[in-house]
Amino acid sequence: LQFVLSFFLITASLVVAEQHTFMRTKDMGFDKDNLIVVNMRGTMQDNIDATRNTFVNHGNIISATMGYGLPGQAFAGDNIRDKATQKNMPTPMLTVDHDYVNTLGLNLIAGRDFSRDIPSDEKSAFIVTEMATEMLGYSSPADAIGHEIEWDRWDAPDSVKSGKVIGVVKDIHLNSLQQSVTPVVLH
Repeated sequence: LQFVLSFFLITASLVVAEQHTFMRTKDMGFDKDNLIVVNMRGTMQDNIDATRNTFVNHGNIISATMGYGLPGQAFAGDNIRDKATQKNMPTPMLTVDHDYVNTLGLNLIAGRDFSRDIPSDEKSAFIVTEMATEMLGYSSPADAIGHEIEWDRWDAPDSVKSGKVIGVVKDIHLNSLQQSVTPVVLH
C-alpha cells in the first residue's frame, strides 16, 4: 500500500513540475520578464504625459508605456467592423500608446508600429494580431496591411474610429493558457 501511494505521489509531483515548467516557458506572445504594471491612481491621471516621463526618466526603467489592456488583466471586449463587408467581428481591444509594442516586446511581423511622427496613427490606425488577420480573411499578415476597419467607440458614443491596419504582431495570450488564443486589435 505504501509503495502504491508513493508511486502516485511521485507521479503527481512530476505532473505538477511539468505543468510549472510549461507555464514558465510558454511563449505568451509578449515579454513577461521584468515587466511591472503600475495602476494609475489619484493625481497620476491628471497629467498622463508627466506621469509617463517620470517613469521613463528613472535610471532603472528601460521603457514605459500607458494604455488600457494588458495580457492577463482587463481589456475591452468590443466589435470591429470590416469596412468592405460591413461584417461585425467580436475582438478584444487594447487602447495603447506609441511605446506599447516595444515595451511589451510584441513581435511585429508585418507593417509598422505606431509612430509619434505620424499624427494620423492616433485617430486612424490599428495594429492587429495574426489571428485577427485570419478573422479578416487574409492568408498572410502582410496582405492585411492597409485593410480598413471601423470601431464603434465606447468612449465617445455615436462616434466611429475608422482606419487602416498598419501592422501585424504575433498572437498574444490575453487569458489563461486553458483558453485558446483570440484575435486582438490594438489602437
